[in-house]
Amino acid sequence: MINQDGPLRLKYEPVWTWRFEGVASGDGIFKSGFTALARYTLVFQGRGNSCDSATDFTHWRLEISGGKASYAFFGELVSDATLPKSDS
Repeated sequence: MINQDGPLRLKYEPVWTWRFEGVASGDGIFKSGFTALARYTLVFQGRGNSCDSATDFTHWRLEISGGKASYAFFGELVSDATLPKSDS
């Protein structure tokens, strides 16, 4: 939940979770699902040493719900070290 203090941070030993929530809108193939109010929840999950280091977060999940919308997407975050290097 985003408020004046920022996103909600939850700790479930030993997993860290950052959760962002708000009103969602969509277009393109998603436009028909947004005829009524829809909300999003974006969650980043990771493990670490109680620090908020970007490298500690490894997975994400995005949920859209409300009205005619009901979607969930998820994936894994990669660090720069795992990306292929270009020869340029």
